[in-house]
Amino acid sequence: MSYVTALAVDKADVTRLFGALPANTRYEFPKLMRAALQNPKIKTLRMLSTEHAKREGGVAWMPDFAPSNRRGYTIRVLGPVVEKGPGGKPALRRLKSYGETKNGHSVLLRLQYGQFSVLFGGDLNEPAEKFLLQHYTGRATFPKPGTPDHDAMVAEAQKTFRSEVMKSCHHGSEKVTDAFLAAVNPAAFIISSGDQEGHVHPRPDLLGRLGRYGRGDAPVILSTELQRSSRPLEDGAQVQKLLDRIDALATALSPEALDAIKLDVKELARSNVEVYGAIYLKTDGERLMTAFRIETGSELEKWFSFRYAFNAKGGVVRTD
Repeated sequence: MSYVTALAVDKADVTRLFGALPANTRYEFPKLMRAALQNPKIKTLRMLSTEHAKREGGVAWMPDFAPSNRRGYTIRVLGPVVEKGPGGKPALRRLKSYGETKNGHSVLLRLQYGQFSVLFGGDLNEPAEKFLLQHYTGRATFPKPGTPDHDAMVAEAQKTFRSEVMKSCHHGSEKVTDAFLAAVNPAAFIISSGDQEGHVHPRPDLLGRLGRYGRGDAPVILSTELQRSSRPLEDGAQVQKLLDRIDALATALSPEALDAIKLDVKELARSNVEVYGAIYLKTDGERLMTAFRIETGSELEKWFSFRYAFNAKGGVVRTD
């Protein structure tokens, strides 16, 4: 078993690792860490993990969000899972490749508010999910899918991971396990992915799996990419070329008419992804609503929403 033992657990570690890096480094993460160190509004930095959390009742909680803090809601820390490495040092297990290890040890949180819970899946991947399922069910190996032990593992894991809403792992990557999806078994999935990225997220072959392992007959899948406007930002250079041609033909136009045409061209180039791509989630602990904006001129009908509540048997039902 191989481990990563060089953990940055506090501001002193971050300063030692990133404070003296050259300003022209081409890597983005060191730049981010150095900017954080130089920002006077950021008072401290510290690692968050199952080891670097508030332990209460044998469970790792985010500091200030444990049951004893009496906020009315809690945030449990489920990952990264810190183990004892060589020499008994705190360490993170290596998960195949460097990229899988880095993403697989994302901060994994489960928020509980009243009857409703939300799992924030980070950038988990297949090896990370298998490790977490084994860890939280006390298994030394990952059982073969389709076997009784595999089904038993998923059922045991649901005691830890089952949530009404899941923020899908890694922006909708297909490199996740069916077992983890079944363990979370949410009624609604939320996928956050960017507009200009080359990974084709969310992956089409993931979406069917989400529906299969979601809760109920019609699990809801909300995606910032799918719910956004279908009109992306046009080519800025092409728009400017068109504006220049308008200027060349403008001798016969009044200044007011010319300005009006230019405004129309700029409107054509406007991106409204940030307006129509956001997913909203609200709950009072007894009811929950997920929603996204729709493109309509109506002042009364601006949102498309799904609403949930628990029935008398403790099951989640749609109420919209």
